Amino acid sequence: MKTMAKSKAIAKKRTKELLDTFNKRIKTCSYMDGSELFKDCEEAWSLFIDFSKDCSWGDNDLSLISASLIADTLDNSDPSTKEEEKQVQIIFKRIDELGLDFFINLEN
Repeated sequence: MKTMAKSKAIAKKRTKELLDTFNKRIKTCSYMDGSELFKDCEEAWSLFIDFSKDCSWGDNDLSLISASLIADTLDNSDPSTKEEEKQVQIIFKRIDELGLDFFINLEN
């Protein structure tokens, strides 16, 4: 009985130590899905894809990039129609409301 109680106490102590260690390492951030940011702005989304050089596309569960990277990419894009320009401005407004330190999930 004493051995079992001692083993449980050691396991409980080790679990607490591990949780304490992980809690010091775990980071959190706020993000939204790219489909929400680019909702009803398919042409701006296409521009972003065409001009994004710093993004990789694949089978990730989450692929977070900063809203500022999207803003910079769209700022350096070349909208060729009034509709593209209108949609880019909509995305700029949405990003401005979120803040540049917000993250966007591209893999959704």
